Amino acid sequence: MTSALIAIATALTIVTPKAAEIVNTDQVTLRVAAPNFQFVDFKTHPWAAYRQGHMHIWIDEKNPSKSTAIKSTSNVYTLTNLKPGPHTLTVELVNNDHSSLNPKVMATTTFTTASSKIEQRSVVMIAILAFVLLVIALYFLNSKEFKAPVKKKRKS
Repeated sequence: MTSALIAIATALTIVTPKAAEIVNTDQVTLRVAAPNFQFVDFKTHPWAAYRQGHMHIWIDEKNPSKSTAIKSTSNVYTLTNLKPGPHTLTVELVNNDHSSLNPKVMATTTFTTASSKIEQRSVVMIAILAFVLLVIALYFLNSKEFKAPVKKKRKS
């Protein structure tokens, strides 16, 4: 069968991340729905077959190509170490031999990562440190050793 028949029978939808979603970690799980398409390992199935293949994934790629693609043999893939900010995610269903279906079957979405886990940990650590320093400062301000001596009035 030709790849044109595969494209006619196949649609691609990005289930997660949702369009304009804000993600509060440095990773996001990509999940796609591709009815009438079977995901297989291109290493064990190297020849193009009817309604069978894998997906190519690009994150923030201005010129997507086979060589820059992340290859996934499943409809779920976790992207990690994402920098905070807006991201564009593009996915393409391809044949086992990495060739595009004809016509191409692609989907794109955008999402934003608010901050990474490392940054969240840093904020928590700074807050804890500030609290400890405040407690220490209050302790010393209330201790007898650091209080200013009270002047006694002289009897005349």
